[in-house]
Amino acid sequence: MGIISANWNGEPNLGLKDPFGKWRCTSTKEDKTYALDELFNILQTYNTSEVILTLDNQDIDRDWIVNYLELNQYSLTSNTKRCKINYQNELFERVYQINSFLSAIEYLDLERYPYTTEALAILIDFIIEHDEGYYREG
Repeated sequence: MGIISANWNGEPNLGLKDPFGKWRCTSTKEDKTYALDELFNILQTYNTSEVILTLDNQDIDRDWIVNYLELNQYSLTSNTKRCKINYQNELFERVYQINSFLSAIEYLDLERYPYTTEALAILIDFIIEHDEGYYREG
């Protein structure tokens, strides 16, 4: 399983980063689809079977993204739910059994990556909803 945090700025300009800061990729004025091309390469490189697509605003052309990234070849789920910070912290505390004075997001050292924490929460929710046996509390 993997998580890619994408920040779309309302036009074909995208920034990608992994949750642990190992790589970053941002489109430029000269090549506004560079980050999408990198995302396409990642999807092709790794054994991808399922994609969860969450769009930050309604102005983004979902069909254009699906076609550009050739997402129809995967099991594609369009997520419309947004996860608030409090919910993310509670979810991470439960799943990762975090007992700290720090918030769960701070404990995981992800406080500088809001799109990544939201993507992780969406992924965990997706797993729990589709296979309750995968996560057992306690």
